[in-house]
Amino acid sequence: MISLPQVTYDISELDSPSLVSLRSSLLSAFRIFSVPGNRPILIQVCLALADLAVQMMEWTDVVHGLIEEFGKEVEMVPALLDFLRVLPEEVANPKITITVSSSSDAPFVVGRVVSAQEAEGEGRKGGRRKELE
Repeated sequence: MISLPQVTYDISELDSPSLVSLRSSLLSAFRIFSVPGNRPILIQVCLALADLAVQMMEWTDVVHGLIEEFGKEVEMVPALLDFLRVLPEEVANPKITITVSSSSDAPFVVGRVVSAQEAEGEGRKGGRRKELE
């Protein structure tokens, strides 16, 4: 299996078909390790998926796609929530290099980063309210 540092640092070396294959492999691992007792491994898979999502510009419907694919399965909801928790953190990860292939991609990349950071901010606000109650 591919390691988290490989997804973080070596993703730029993969061509588009390899990225799609990697995404499929990580989504399979996401499903396999979503069962109780595998949380440490699941978190690593979530981090790898999030890193891939941040760097794979072709994957434009990350959150919606995962919710559509896994959200209807009750046993997958905790794993999906773990992924949604780490995604904004990985967007802000300074170790991840987002390369923009052309200037026409720049607005998309900036919008993606801003959206994820806003989602992280909303999550933090909700978490604080819940702690205070």
